[in-house]
Amino acid sequence: MKSELLRFRPGRTTLPRAALALGLGVTLCGCAVDGASSTRQLSEATDRVSAVDVGTAASSLSALGTFLAAMRARADGNYTAAADYYEGALASDPDNSALVSAALAVALADGRFPRAVALAGALIQAEPASDLARQARAVDHIIRGAHAAALSEIALSEHQADSGAALTRAWANAGLGRTEDARAALGALLSTPALTGVGGFHLALVLDLAGDRPAADAAYKDIVAATKTSAIRVVEAYGSFLRRGGAYDAAKALYEEYLARDPGNPLIAEELARVAAAPPPFIESAAAGLAEGLFDLAGELAQQG
Repeated sequence: MKSELLRFRPGRTTLPRAALALGLGVTLCGCAVDGASSTRQLSEATDRVSAVDVGTAASSLSALGTFLAAMRARADGNYTAAADYYEGALASDPDNSALVSAALAVALADGRFPRAVALAGALIQAEPASDLARQARAVDHIIRGAHAAALSEIALSEHQADSGAALTRAWANAGLGRTEDARAALGALLSTPALTGVGGFHLALVLDLAGDRPAADAAYKDIVAATKTSAIRVVEAYGSFLRRGGAYDAAKALYEEYLARDPGNPLIAEELARVAAAPPPFIESAAAGLAEGLFDLAGELAQQG
C-alpha cells in the first residue's frame, strides 16, 4: 500500500524528529487521548472544582479554564500553546494522571522530548502499563543506544502488539543484531493491510542495516513493486542500496522510472546526477531506522484517521 508520507517527505529523518513523530502519531490519530479519555479529563477536572470550598474556588476555576484552553489549542493543532496550557493545568493539579497523559502527548507533538520523558516517568507511577509513556521511554533508550532497555519498556506496556510498539521492538532488536527477531516484530505491520507498505519498507531497511544484501535486495524489490516506484523514500533507499553495491545502471533505471512519473523532482534528479558515486548508508543505525519508521507510521495513521 502506498504511503503518502513516504511519497512526499524529503530529506533524512533524525531522532529528535522521531520524538515529534511519536507525538504527532498519537495526537493526530487520537491514540493517546481519545474522546473517552478527554471526557475523563474534563470530568476529573470539574469534580475537583466542585469539591473545593469558596476560598479556593477562584483558583480552581482558573485551573479549569487553563485545562479547557489546552484542549482547545490541541484540537486546533496548536501544540505549542496546548503544551504551555497543560503545564499550567498541571501546576494546579500535578497528580491528575489524565492531565499528565495529555501533557505528555502534546509535549511530544511539540518536540519537547526531554520534558516528555520526565512526564512519561510521572505517568508510569500512576499507570505502569501506559502505552504512550512506555513508548516515549523506549524511544529515549534507543536514542541512547540502550536497545535492551527499550525492549524492556515495550514489554511492560499494555498493548505490546500495536503498530508503534512493534516497530520500536523491531528496531531495538536490529540494534542488538537480532535480525530474525526484528523481522518477527515487523510481522504485526506486515499482517495489517493498511500498514504493509511501512512493514515491507522497514523489513528492507533492517536487512540492509544487517548487511544481508540478498535478502535486502529481495525486500526492496517487493516494496518497489508494491508502490510502483511512486514512494520517494523507497526509491531513495533502494537507489542508495544499489549504488553501494556497485549496481549503478540499476539505480539509474530506478531513478529514471521515478522521474518519468514525477518529472523534475529535485531530490531524485540530484540522485540521478550523481548516480555513479557511492552514497553513505540510507539508514546508519537502529536509532535512525526508528526515526524513519515513526514518521512513516504517523503519516499512515494520520492519513487513515
